[in-house]
Amino acid sequence: MNTHRPWFGQNPNRNSSEYSDVFGAPPTRNQPTGRPGFQKKPANRNRGPNKSPVGYAKLPPHVAELRALMQEQGVLVVTYICDTDSRALLSTVHLESRGLMLPQNGKALHAQIVTAAREFYEIAIQDIPDIEIKDLNRLLKQDIEKLLKELLGRIPCVMLLIHTL
Repeated sequence: MNTHRPWFGQNPNRNSSEYSDVFGAPPTRNQPTGRPGFQKKPANRNRGPNKSPVGYAKLPPHVAELRALMQEQGVLVVTYICDTDSRALLSTVHLESRGLMLPQNGKALHAQIVTAAREFYEIAIQDIPDIEIKDLNRLLKQDIEKLLKELLGRIPCVMLLIHTL
């Protein structure tokens, strides 16, 4: 039973043309009396200075560009799990991709990207041991994008997650 949006069905008295809610109270003037189970929504809901005519918020230009890139080129999420003090990797690099590679050549490319991503991380930590996570993230993202440009001929949306334990 939905108490937030009650169902306005026929009154058990079939001779009456009144509608009643699930608790038996007759409707007020402002309650809808249309099809059972549906309520009419206001025509001008969610309108404001930053709203589109349909009622959804307008996207900032950089978000719209990123979504277009994700739709055309694909998405790759690379996850590193490392130690807080020594910055050593505690597990293998995890990849999650959507729209990036075809299933028939996915395993080979996946293994190649994992190996290269691990090497990029280890080289960056060796060269700059006290690098901040923000700078490390930017550096690894650039390296992985270059690798993907060589392998696939396109640059998908790359997201890096560096978890420290």
